[in-house]
Amino acid sequence: MSLSKFFVLIIFFYLSFSGYSQNKNLHFNPTVYNSEDSTVKKILIRWEKCLNGDVPLEIIEHQDNRLQLIGFCSDAISPDYQYILLNVRNIKDNIFELKTLSYTNSETNGINIIAVFNILAICDDNKIRFIDPFLYNLKEWTLIEKNGICLHMPPSISFDFPIIDSLEKFNRKMANLFEVRPIPFSYVLFESYSKLWEIAGFDFRDDMFTTSQQRGIALTPTNIILSSIPVHSHEIVHLYIRQKWGEKANNWFNEGVATFLGGHRGEPLKHHLQKIYFFLQNNPKINLKNLLEYQKVDDYADFRYIIGGEICKLIYEIHGINGIYSALSTADDSKSIYDYIEVSLNVNRNDLHAFLIENIKKDIK
Repeated sequence: MSLSKFFVLIIFFYLSFSGYSQNKNLHFNPTVYNSEDSTVKKILIRWEKCLNGDVPLEIIEHQDNRLQLIGFCSDAISPDYQYILLNVRNIKDNIFELKTLSYTNSETNGINIIAVFNILAICDDNKIRFIDPFLYNLKEWTLIEKNGICLHMPPSISFDFPIIDSLEKFNRKMANLFEVRPIPFSYVLFESYSKLWEIAGFDFRDDMFTTSQQRGIALTPTNIILSSIPVHSHEIVHLYIRQKWGEKANNWFNEGVATFLGGHRGEPLKHHLQKIYFFLQNNPKINLKNLLEYQKVDDYADFRYIIGGEICKLIYEIHGINGIYSALSTADDSKSIYDYIEVSLNVNRNDLHAFLIENIKKDIK
């Protein structure tokens, strides 16, 4: 039985036997609902008000953390969701863990599980405050700092090369290329993508157990990179694009530039070009003159990243960094993207497929 089906059964059970809040969107495990513990009761009242939208969910940082507040659990909360509070347990002193299932339920789509997530609550002087589980769980991790880079690693991870030096070297390289000062950032290294979400407080979310566990996320507004790859250069590139263009960078070229300069999923562009070349040979109906219509080859290869990376490489070879700047400044609509590719590469769109195949063949030799 899949996890999502298992959680659907849980929902049916709790809808039948649980207690619920006044607006019927929050159901409780009967054991929790009937708890005689006065602290638990206070926590339930406050959590119910947060989920109902009666009070804002304010999450605090706990103790002396070097990372800024992340608050991933807020992603599992929405006025459109319904909730089941599965459990509340005291994990340490006056700190409690709340396990909540969020889901949607409609006549059209039935039940859709959003997440099973945990958030921490602390009760001080009769005041209930919520703690970011991500930052709380990281407090025992190893912290290494160098030239503005903070590397957070769990004690279980060790490598035979200095990760911080590799991160710092690539960071300086990107600063020189983009003609800015090196960006200070925090780099949180995980054993796997699912472990990332586990540390962030999730027991389940739909992309948590994806086939490809070598993944990363750049939280560009706060200069935080979360990754299961020791040196995830791709995500560092995104920090520089964000700094120079903010939210205005072209989304398609954004990923292409990051793949050209920093690879994808820990592998260089050439590695992925080899895969996509053979995919195209085996799928002759695909025509790259319509490249924006295609998405994934598999969990590891994506047209936007790989073909985008090749196009950005070709643009850079002809026009240098100014060509990259112009690509990132292009409007997000399809016509603008195709127009810029045609002009910058001096190729008619009808000839784009043959042009790209020829260049990919050269690059994978």
